[in-house]
This record gives sequence, C-alpha cells and structure tokens, in this order.
Amino acid sequence: MNFSQRIRELERKMANLIRVGTIESLDETNARVQVRFGNIVTAWIPWLTQRAGPDANWWAPEIGEQVLVMSPSGDFNLGVALPAIYQTAYPAPAATKDKQVVKWSDGSSLTYDRAAHKWSLVVPNAAAEVDVTTGGKINLVATGKVTISGSEIDLNGPVVASSSITASGDVIGQGTSLHNHVNTGVTAGGSNSGPPA
Repeated sequence: MNFSQRIRELERKMANLIRVGTIESLDETNARVQVRFGNIVTAWIPWLTQRAGPDANWWAPEIGEQVLVMSPSGDFNLGVALPAIYQTAYPAPAATKDKQVVKWSDGSSLTYDRAAHKWSLVVPNAAAEVDVTTGGKINLVATGKVTISGSEIDLNGPVVASSSITASGDVIGQGTSLHNHVNTGVTAGGSNSGPPA
C-alpha cells in the first residue's frame, strides 16, 4: 500500500469513527443491533446501556430509532451503538427543561415536573395493570389529602384505623348495615338498646 492509499484509508477510518445511523435490525435475545448508514449496514453490534453488571437495566432500541455509532479504528463491525437521537419521525416528548419524561408507544408515560412538584404515571389501556410488590412494608405518607378512586376497591387483610372513618354511603359488616340495621328486643322509651342485630 503506497502513501496516498494509506492516507485515504486513514481518512476513511477517521470518518467512520463516529457516524449517525438508524437501527435496521434488532436481536433482543443477544442484545445486538444492526445499524444502517445509507447503503451500508453494520454487523451485529451491542448498544450502550447505563448498567450491565450485578446491577443492570434493559431498554432495547427499536427499528427506525436514530443512534450514534462509535467504531474503534473506524471498523463498523467493532462499533457500539449509543441510543438515541430525536428525529422528525420521533420527536422529543417534552419541550421544557422542567420535565423528565419516559413515553411508551402504547400511550403510557412516566413524568416528573419539577416546576409543579408532580409525579404522573399514566397507563391508559383498559386492560392495564400496575403492580407494586414487596416482601416488607409499603408506606404512603402525605401531609395533604389521599384519594383512591376505582369502580371497586378490594382490601385483602385487616384494616386498622388510628382515627375516625367517615363514609358518605352505608357501611356493611358481616351482612349488617350500619345505616339501616334494626335492634331486636327493645322496648320504646328512654333506655339504651343492645348491640346491632
């Protein structure tokens, strides 16, 4: 290889050290992607993630997502894909520095708005579930009002209240209505009745 060929090869490798491309194929099992740059498609290469040791996270890039590829020695086959870059087809999900947003393609999102001091988790699908599981305790603490709304609220376990409970509707315990129950064996007058029957 003569001097001019070596210079051209060096320039090619320098140009290929960092390239912007688009995910062409995804191998979820082996955590590898192929990236397209115009007419060129890389070999299967890994993508960069935040943690990949005893603690690990997983969020696979998807076909059509724009990424940066860093290639040691200018060889795409030794490259690593760094997700991701906003593009016209997939714009940024927020337009303010005060929000941190994770958005999924099914319409779900997790947002923290530091200006409003508000967390928001949205899972709009009618068949959706949100599960929180722990082997220990779950503590919900608020200095303000706590609201739980649903078509039905199912509490499985003893309920302990450290203050009074107010209900706008009836309360039924073991089939007895708190609002509409009657007491038997009572003579009208000023005496107190016995317990509800």
